[in-house]
Amino acid sequence: MSVFQNNLLAAAASTAGGAPSPESGSISTWGAKDELLGQGSEKGPYSLPVQVGSYTDWAEINGTSGTQVNWAIRGGKLYTWGSGFAGRLGHGNTTSLSVPTQVGALTTWTNASSLAQCTGGIKDGELWTWGWGTYGRTGHGNTTNYCSPVQVGSLTDWAAVYCRETGMAARKTDGTLWSWGRNNIGQVGDGTTTERSSPVQIGSATDWISIATSNNDTSARRTGNALFVWGANFYGHLGLGDTTNRSSPVQLGDAVWTSHAWSYGSQTLINSSGELFTCGKNGDGELGNGNTTNTSSPAQIGEQTDWLKAFAGGRNGVGIKTSGKAYAWGRGSSGELGNDAADNTSSPVQVGSDTDWSEVFISSGRTGMGRKS
Repeated sequence: MSVFQNNLLAAAASTAGGAPSPESGSISTWGAKDELLGQGSEKGPYSLPVQVGSYTDWAEINGTSGTQVNWAIRGGKLYTWGSGFAGRLGHGNTTSLSVPTQVGALTTWTNASSLAQCTGGIKDGELWTWGWGTYGRTGHGNTTNYCSPVQVGSLTDWAAVYCRETGMAARKTDGTLWSWGRNNIGQVGDGTTTERSSPVQIGSATDWISIATSNNDTSARRTGNALFVWGANFYGHLGLGDTTNRSSPVQLGDAVWTSHAWSYGSQTLINSSGELFTCGKNGDGELGNGNTTNTSSPAQIGEQTDWLKAFAGGRNGVGIKTSGKAYAWGRGSSGELGNDAADNTSSPVQVGSDTDWSEVFISSGRTGMGRKS
């Protein structure tokens, strides 16, 4: 793998990516959920990608599998749209929006994340969160709902934040890993099942480089690309060969994983050889292995060695190859695969016909969004 490819992976490895991507470009959406499409009065479904607005300088977009919110950053400004339930759009109310709308007037946002009923973001090294506060998921030491961004503590050394369904995980600039929220099945990762309403450090390591999250799961890479997983494991999606939940990080084999992402109950992985692997739930073909059988250990999909980035999907898997082509698989009945069809598929199919994708995500809202370079 080239140095260029490794740099891309380090910058934009899915929801898991750490730092925002240095690239910028236009964004497109497809699928069924009108609000998430961001096309205003134009209604879906769209079975092929359609550009949102006219801007071509979007620097980062949404990266979670279970969200009813889309967000994007351009010029340091954070924009959100979708369902306004519990104030998760951050505009001081619970109104749903069908076009990208700026959150406040700040121009220093560098990272954001949204899943289910909460949203978080980083600006100037500060951690800000908002939305539904049940289980302490917003990290403010309480269970209060917030309709606008509220700073968590006063520290200025936060690098990136990623939302779970009922909590969040974050990484600091010193390489430490932090987590909080609901913890009934160990999803926080601190070795307990005690709910945490404020950030707690996970272990003592200081070399965490990327994070990925899903409903009740988290994975994180350390320097050297060793991957650790924890949380719910109902479908064997932690990839550890069983269905036992884990309440603290466990290393996923000895492979060198360079990109990792979650869908609902499944995991998509790319190794240093550019090979694609999946594991977990497969009822809609979201493992991409040509069948609908669950698997509890990572299994290679095809024999190609040109996979570059893995991304989150609702009940889908998503990946981008070195060619810039994007592929998706799994649930497709609402056009969320972006392949001009409305059927599930258990093998990768190309999203549209473009060859310049930088990021592609599919949410549980049956809507896809991608950013081109």
